[in-house]
Amino acid sequence: MRSAEMNRSGKPFKVGVTGGIGSGKSFVCKIIEQMGYPVYFCDQRAKELMVSDRIIISRLTELLGNQVYVKDNEGSLVLNKPVVEKYIFASAEHTGIINSIVHPVVKNDFLRWAEEQDSDIVFVESAIFKEAGFLDSLDAVIGVTAPLDVRIQRVIKRDNTTPERIEARIRQQSADDEIREFCQFVIINDGTSPLEEQIKSIIKSFNV
Repeated sequence: MRSAEMNRSGKPFKVGVTGGIGSGKSFVCKIIEQMGYPVYFCDQRAKELMVSDRIIISRLTELLGNQVYVKDNEGSLVLNKPVVEKYIFASAEHTGIINSIVHPVVKNDFLRWAEEQDSDIVFVESAIFKEAGFLDSLDAVIGVTAPLDVRIQRVIKRDNTTPERIEARIRQQSADDEIREFCQFVIINDGTSPLEEQIKSIIKSFNV
């Protein structure tokens, strides 16, 4: 693993945390939060921005029509998920089109958020930094890994689904070897290796 060098620009040191489904990257990020560091959760924020950001709303409406958004019982705008899912499942290219609308907005939102934090180090969690074009905005990336059988059991318990469906989702994601190519650090989350010690050791190496 390569050691990260401190960002000398005076801006916060931005660290990505990534990993495949069931790796436990969100759990690792919760521990990081408990240590007092701010964490930006990309998936959660993307869902919020898809119903609040004017650029995303305008472009999705232009792409899918007015039916892509509906109002809930309280009059708030919500995404019509069946419309979006139908579009995505119709073609492999459609996922890329949706991502090209959402990802740049999320990236800019994260960078703005990072500047607002009162911390020398900030973290951002996502499974798709490379695909979303995030890597050039990060000073270091941590990959969270776990044995395949452990990952499958975690997702079965969490999502009440079948091993076959989980394995299909895993095949759609980048393999651990691909993730390691752009990670400077790796956390082993196999249920036995102490997580806090690994996290503290990595943060200490930032020299921030």
